[in-house]
Amino acid sequence: GETWAQINTGIDNDESYYQLYDLHLGGNGYLYLTGTYGYRTNEQVTEPCNEGFLEIGGDCYSEEDINVLQQFIDNSSETINMSMDENGNGVIEPLELGYIQQWNSDGRLVELDCGYPLFCGLSGEIPEDIGNMEFLESVRIYVNYLSGPIPESIGNLTNLSVLDLNNNWLSGTIPESICDIQPNLDVLSLDFNQLCPPYPECVEGNVGYQDTSQCVSTWHVSTSGSDSNNGSAESPFATIQHGIDVSSDGDSVLVSSGTYLENIDYNSKNIAVIGEDRESTIIDGNQSGSVVTFDSIVGSTAVLADFTITGGNAYDGGGIYCTSSAPTIRDNIITGNVSETYGGGISCNYSSAVIMNNTITSNSAYYGGGISFDRYTSSVIKGNNISGNSAEEGGGIGCFTFSSPSITNNTISGNSAGTNGGGVYCYYVSSPTVTNTIIWDNTASTDPNISVYSADPLFNYCDVQGNWEGEGNIDADPLFVSPDSGDFHLQSNSPCIDAGDPESPLDSDGTIADMGAYYFHQSPCDSGFVEIEGICFNSDDIAVLQEFIDNSYESGIDLDCEDWDDYCGSPNPYMDSPDAWFWNVVDGQEYYFADGDGIVEPLELGLQEWENGRLTSIMCGAYIYCQLSGPIPENINELTEIEQLRLEYNYFSDYIPEEICDLDVNYGDYLSFDITGNYLCPPYPECIEDYVGYQDTTNCFPIFTIDFQIDWNLVGLPLVVEDASYTILFPESIEGTLYSFNDGYISETYLDQGEGYWLRFDNAGSSTITGVPINELTISLNEGWNLISGISFPVDVNAIYDPNQLIIPGTVYGFGFGYTTAETIEPGYGYWLRSVGEGEVFLSSGPSLVDQTTSDCEFQYPDPSLNLEVNGNTMALTMIHPELNCCLEPVWDGWLDGTVFHVTMTDVGDPCDCVCSFELSASYAPFPPGTYTLDFWPELFGNPVFIIPGRESGKGFSIPPRLASANSMTFNGQTLYFGLEIPGEEQLSYSLPPKPPAGAFDVRFSGNWKYCEDSGVIEVMNDGSPLIMFDCNIKDGEVWELVPVIANGTEWSAAIPLSDQGQLTLDSEVNQWILRKSKSTIPTTFTLHPAYPNPFNPVTTISYAIPMVGTRHAAVSLQIYDIAGRLVETLVDGILEQGHHTVQWNASGFSSGVYFVRLEAGTFSQSQKLILLK
Repeated sequence: GETWAQINTGIDNDESYYQLYDLHLGGNGYLYLTGTYGYRTNEQVTEPCNEGFLEIGGDCYSEEDINVLQQFIDNSSETINMSMDENGNGVIEPLELGYIQQWNSDGRLVELDCGYPLFCGLSGEIPEDIGNMEFLESVRIYVNYLSGPIPESIGNLTNLSVLDLNNNWLSGTIPESICDIQPNLDVLSLDFNQLCPPYPECVEGNVGYQDTSQCVSTWHVSTSGSDSNNGSAESPFATIQHGIDVSSDGDSVLVSSGTYLENIDYNSKNIAVIGEDRESTIIDGNQSGSVVTFDSIVGSTAVLADFTITGGNAYDGGGIYCTSSAPTIRDNIITGNVSETYGGGISCNYSSAVIMNNTITSNSAYYGGGISFDRYTSSVIKGNNISGNSAEEGGGIGCFTFSSPSITNNTISGNSAGTNGGGVYCYYVSSPTVTNTIIWDNTASTDPNISVYSADPLFNYCDVQGNWEGEGNIDADPLFVSPDSGDFHLQSNSPCIDAGDPESPLDSDGTIADMGAYYFHQSPCDSGFVEIEGICFNSDDIAVLQEFIDNSYESGIDLDCEDWDDYCGSPNPYMDSPDAWFWNVVDGQEYYFADGDGIVEPLELGLQEWENGRLTSIMCGAYIYCQLSGPIPENINELTEIEQLRLEYNYFSDYIPEEICDLDVNYGDYLSFDITGNYLCPPYPECIEDYVGYQDTTNCFPIFTIDFQIDWNLVGLPLVVEDASYTILFPESIEGTLYSFNDGYISETYLDQGEGYWLRFDNAGSSTITGVPINELTISLNEGWNLISGISFPVDVNAIYDPNQLIIPGTVYGFGFGYTTAETIEPGYGYWLRSVGEGEVFLSSGPSLVDQTTSDCEFQYPDPSLNLEVNGNTMALTMIHPELNCCLEPVWDGWLDGTVFHVTMTDVGDPCDCVCSFELSASYAPFPPGTYTLDFWPELFGNPVFIIPGRESGKGFSIPPRLASANSMTFNGQTLYFGLEIPGEEQLSYSLPPKPPAGAFDVRFSGNWKYCEDSGVIEVMNDGSPLIMFDCNIKDGEVWELVPVIANGTEWSAAIPLSDQGQLTLDSEVNQWILRKSKSTIPTTFTLHPAYPNPFNPVTTISYAIPMVGTRHAAVSLQIYDIAGRLVETLVDGILEQGHHTVQWNASGFSSGVYFVRLEAGTFSQSQKLILLK
């Protein structure tokens, strides 16, 4: 109780106003102040805050809670709403944040509201420390700018009952920890973000709309999972196919060890399906078709890896069937598969697959027991062990019509063929290139190792038993370690060691390439390391350094060097000089590797530090003068141990590879990472976009990669380029095949902006185009069909500005392996579009205004009646009504209902040219992504729709709803509809563009329609490939039939009944079919219809009818007998329902001759003669 001190302090030097404090010590050990303020005495006793709490304004607040609020503020420095600054000091402080903050008596935050009516303008990520705010009961931060993931720590907020984060830019996956709090949540709102699936099962039905366009998801599959799960690691699917079905391009499906009895189809998706371990992760096709199917995948990022593929039994491609695709098939065991025709292990046609490091063994087929390549296939086959396979022709590999695979470093041994080519069979205009490959100990009745018929293969640097003409070929026992037990590694004295092409990449031990799938490691260093001057260095690290050097030499940069300047050049030639001061530190010891041979080598590059054979530091920046140029290597992510990467002030150009984000360096520390002062072009990888420093981007231009499929493509010009010749833009195209359209196809040499073109390619691939962006484009249309292309940015079909409503809805088409309805005009591709007349449409990359007004407002370009402008947090909308004699002034009514802004129209009473304008501003910015409707009262403007600039561009076009009720059939990926009526005013929406050039695939109803009513003639353009009908979908139990038209004659007896059914192969030589309703929908007698075609090779279609029998089911058998009366195959044996049925007999495994098909059901029996001609 004793007073220790008295403190008198004036305020603002005003002595008349004072504060007087008595400081004394209480018995409890606390200090107390007794204060006198101004002219009156006020006794106060204040206890200090407990540890972990802060005193603010006389109250105690949790330090953890205050820190989290401060992190929100710090993350939002550029977007924070300064109207919250109550004390006017120009800084938002934690207790000023939000519309509502509620704290309990213990100083803990229980409610934070940053939504209506005071939007805080928060941006950046939600702090991970939010999980420390354990007393929070309500968090409302909606319509802000939050980005990044929802933190895992959200699961710590067990008292939370309200979590509202809608209308932000949150991304990534929702953490599973949200399920720890979900049972307590009365309100959960996450709508209108960018959150990616799979979503935790507990919230799966509550995530609302999410923009998943930027999502790359990982789906998990396990034998212990369920397809009703959400596909996360904790809740995996049960089947691989379900993982594929829910995935999108760029996704991964990760499969745990186990056996999966299924046949999977990639569904034309560029996804990666990866097994846990190829020995224990097994896909068993259960003898019911190809185990894996790749069909019509545009692009080259599909992957199948680390599986055992077995149990396939198919007409084509027992293990893997690949058509019109370019997947990577690597690190698999492909064994025990059967094909009736091509490719027991793998069959590829019209494809550019990469097949690497697989073991392909014990498969069988008629052609190509291990692998078959056919019809314009240009695959890469490298590092595979192809052994123990069998076929009639081509036991190991079969190369057929117009195929040209690159076959490098494979072992082809122990395969067998009934007739030709136990190892490799090359047939009719095939031209494989075979290098560094061992072809040994194969068997066949003719040419056991290599057999060639009317083909032009190249075999170089191969070990071929019996020898073969070619550079570097040998004929010597390769000395496998133990081929009988499947070990095809080389013994140390193998003649195949260092016998490969000396121009091939070196083996991992740094020596000349060996022959065969498995190189022999010769270095004293461990595998993956190379010996240089008695020291072991990681070969991947050395390869990256070599890439830096090679790129610099190849860049051709002109540094204006003088003859006397030994330091001038890229890379700096002085680094190779024995007098150079550059050095390396290897395990703490200095080394000098410069040898003066005139070539800069990896260990001469800059200042380097190595530990345990791994590169940890390279300094090539300022004052080191490496003078590197060209692009930064894409394999830079191989530097997995790098801690310091200094590349500042060199001459690097081009784009920075995304792989740089894989490095484990501190990008924010300029002593660890620096690329300042180069010529690198945006956009920069997100991980370093804040750390690239100054870059000279004067010569930067956009780069587009345009993928194309084999044969015909629709292409366009996405950039302004110096030379628009198609031979420059698409060097792999076929000369003389560029065509534009103007009432007919016109041969062209150059591409123009806005025009679409047909262009043909021998193989699938891609072209890279560099130029100046096209941001907007005016396209002139003729009446009828127009072939157009777009700008340098994707444009939603509904965002095309069409002021005169020229475009007929539903008539924008792209081309894959047939015409497909387009939703987006993608850069670099051509599109068909049908117009009701002549006029112009407009494409733009800027704010898009989608005009959906149907009232009496007029719209004119370039001064539309709806004019949307955005300036910071203000949105202004100007509206012009041409008929009103007064101005209606919209007034903001103050609420947002979902995506509807409610506005009241007020009559100001004076004529004012009928120009009405208003602003939506203040608390309703920012506007979240999406399409919004202005709801006027009274409803004079018909509720026009507008789009928030820089966000989504309107609703996408989908199949017209009338087609949802139609019957449909799909041919080779192109769908036709039938059995529906279309009003006359809508019919043009269901028309198809002009037929593609000869050689492309197309199917349509005559008259260029994609639908018919009760009957129609189907016209087929085909290249002779099998015409396969998939997914025939017929409503209401109707029975339709297809009748072939041959030589202008209709084969009514060969009618094929249709109902809901799967795959059906039709005669590829028939180019017209009549589709009609069957005249007899319920059969009254058993009938075996004539097979069609007959004679045939090798497939014929057999149709038969089953009448009402007892309970509507009948025991039926359909069997094939040879001329001697022997049963050779059973096609049907079981209980069938009444109706019309169709089955196909594939006789590819049978010899030519006369056969009989017999239908038996009870006492009924009917036979028919079949003639197989090969």
